Amino acid sequence: MLNIFVLEDDFFQQSRFENAIRQCVEETSVRYKFLEVFGKPNQLLESIEEAGNHQFFFLDIEIKGEERNGNR
Repeated sequence: MLNIFVLEDDFFQQSRFENAIRQCVEETSVRYKFLEVFGKPNQLLESIEEAGNHQFFFLDIEIKGEERNGNR
């Protein structure tokens, strides 16, 4: 089962991503363990507990006020 992570600093975009992902997995019957959405890179990094190809990441490449983002 997949672990799905989203890194996005804009609350409106977070909601859009989450809704789109939920709709997509429902339509395709993809099974996932959890879907987590984060606004800050450190929050995301702290929540990753395992490595492997069962993890799927959607990363914002421009995060205001953050040195670390999906591009670095």
